[in-house]
Amino acid sequence: MIVKYENILRNAQKSVLKTVLLASVFFVASCASVASSDAGQTAQTASSIHSIDNSAAVHTLRRMSMGHPGVGALFYRSMNEIYPTETVGSGPSTALPIGAKLDVSVTLDDKEMSLDQALVAVKSNGFFVLHKGEIVYEKYFNGADADSKFASFSMSKSITSMLVGIIVDKGLVDSISDPIDKYLPQLKGSPYEGVTIRQMLMMRSGTNYQEGYDPKNPTHLMRLFDGAMVQNKMHFTDFAKLGLERINEPGSTYNYSTMETGILGLLIEKVTGQRLAQVMEEMIWKPAGMEQSAYWLLDGNGPEGQALAGGGFNATLHDYARLGAIMLNDGRANGTQIVSSAWVSESTIPTGPEPVIEGRTRGYQYQWWTMMDSDAYQAIGIFGQFILVDPASETVIVKTSYWPKSWVPELDKKTEKVFDAILNELSD
Repeated sequence: MIVKYENILRNAQKSVLKTVLLASVFFVASCASVASSDAGQTAQTASSIHSIDNSAAVHTLRRMSMGHPGVGALFYRSMNEIYPTETVGSGPSTALPIGAKLDVSVTLDDKEMSLDQALVAVKSNGFFVLHKGEIVYEKYFNGADADSKFASFSMSKSITSMLVGIIVDKGLVDSISDPIDKYLPQLKGSPYEGVTIRQMLMMRSGTNYQEGYDPKNPTHLMRLFDGAMVQNKMHFTDFAKLGLERINEPGSTYNYSTMETGILGLLIEKVTGQRLAQVMEEMIWKPAGMEQSAYWLLDGNGPEGQALAGGGFNATLHDYARLGAIMLNDGRANGTQIVSSAWVSESTIPTGPEPVIEGRTRGYQYQWWTMMDSDAYQAIGIFGQFILVDPASETVIVKTSYWPKSWVPELDKKTEKVFDAILNELSD
């Protein structure tokens, strides 16, 4: 165990991270990955859940992982070292074919540069381009490699949307026009009573939930993060502890909310009778032929920990690209219809206004960001995580990053320039 932590330290890029890790590494190393003490759990559940010591030192690392400057290059590919996780197992897989290497230049700040240089400028941890089913570009930074499992943050929302589509396809949900409390009776009497599944998918519940990622500002999101993900004292979906109220008619107003995706995760677990990781494994990961296992972050140790459906998925670049390819190929992968083509279209073709936020450049459908004046769409996570799907050029682009803040408009604009240069080069 100590050797594993020393390897992580060796790749640390900033002295502040080294200082904190050095202070806690031997304590953490002696306690981390403790086995669950719940003797009554089934082998299937216990074998895929990995617990982590819940000490003050680990709490410090978890708080640092939410945007402490300089640590993302390491933390965003090592989340399983500081959070409890549940594995999504993989099965047989066929390697993605290699195509002609992408050769494109990018202009940033009026300076023409190579793609490699541009990716450094936009603080990339990894970058992957799949064109017509072939790998045309793959690059890793800051000690990462093809086996690194990168944090998706809110790209997880798009993945959860795929799972919602699958339970709809299987008839486990009658209609997304149903109120979600039809399936989750614990929502009755709450601000979410009567809100439809569609409205939850589109972030239009009407509650006064506040997102916000500034640790110094106690938004609902940050209260949940500290109580659930840092201290493991509550579940991330414990909306009752937030004192939420309904302030708008459901369906009328967009309000980005990780809570709503968390509740969609509860819906998936309720109608399938399985944990989110098991559903992911059985309904997407194995049938699609993903290359490596993945994992969800949990908000507690052992089977009582719930998967963070709105921000806790971690996987390799290859497998993120395969997720994008499922969407690109009308829901098919590995000779199997993973999710219906109808759901792919319904979840990515905007029915609401674009942009969804004044002054921005994107719309929002079923947990996917839509692109103005384009049929392309994106899964996006804080600190610069992207899966871009562009049907016109048959391209999937994956970018993982270590932006210094949850959202940096300048880096977002430059990243879009990188994407545009690639898509222009690959368009027929």
